[in-house]
Amino acid sequence: MYDDRSRIEVQGDSRKGESDTGYTPLILVTKDGKAVTNRPSSHVAEHAWRWVPDAVAAIDTKGRDYFVEDVEFPHPTGKSNVIETSEDDDIVFARRPRRPGYSRFVRGRGKHRVPTNKLTVILKRKEGRGEDPNEYLLVTAWIGGISEPEGEAINKLGFRTNDREQVLEARRKARSFWRNHAFVLEHTLHWAHTITAEVPPGWRAILEDEPTDRKVLQG
Repeated sequence: MYDDRSRIEVQGDSRKGESDTGYTPLILVTKDGKAVTNRPSSHVAEHAWRWVPDAVAAIDTKGRDYFVEDVEFPHPTGKSNVIETSEDDDIVFARRPRRPGYSRFVRGRGKHRVPTNKLTVILKRKEGRGEDPNEYLLVTAWIGGISEPEGEAINKLGFRTNDREQVLEARRKARSFWRNHAFVLEHTLHWAHTITAEVPPGWRAILEDEPTDRKVLQG
């Protein structure tokens, strides 16, 4: 069940770099001269696109394969759609476009969004057959500082390392963050028909008071 008053649905995709008739690459350049392209499955929010070119231009890749970096602007970039929550909040779950699994949302807290002068960008070095390893893909970008992986993505932390303790610490950190934070429902794109107050299976271990490492490792 869902409340139609908080209904936000996707009626096509009008984001810069894409159209209803096909995909048009957007080519940017980093501070150290690396080309960055968007992708058909990019997660960049529409309201963040205006700041993406300047943010990418300020980033030095330092030869990293995959990284998250927040860029500070000398002016406001907007308001963060992720806020701290409490036990008194109206928490629901819903799916966001182009993301696997469910996200945690809070209803009726739009006025508590925090102004920010940051934009966070995730870049990934191209590594496919025939791709230039000196170029990067724009994985996503959002208004605000660095956040943590959410929901089912937490169980994928560690796919770039075999260090068990490092994996567990990253998952504990992400789990701790999302127990006390959520997207503001009225200001974040979501599929309205997926809204539910029931905790999805992928979130149950995350929201337990003392989830076990076994559950986290198994997902």
